[in-house]
Amino acid sequence: MERTPGPWHYEGGRVWREGDYEDVVAYVDNRGDGFLIAAAPELFEAAEEVLANWSTGDLAAAVRELDAAVKKAKGEAT
Repeated sequence: MERTPGPWHYEGGRVWREGDYEDVVAYVDNRGDGFLIAAAPELFEAAEEVLANWSTGDLAAAVRELDAAVKKAKGEAT
């Protein structure tokens, strides 16, 4: 399944792909939804990293990635 590559950013009701403000991924009315949608690529990658490292117990780096993605989803990081 194809996806629009990230990272994405939220500003002024638009979720757009890094490097091209005109490449709009989504238009949203709710600021919280905007941050959550913009964080989707990082959240997905962080979840994959946690799953990939779960069996080895080496989760420190994966959890740091996940923490950064969750902060972005909450609008706490850009």
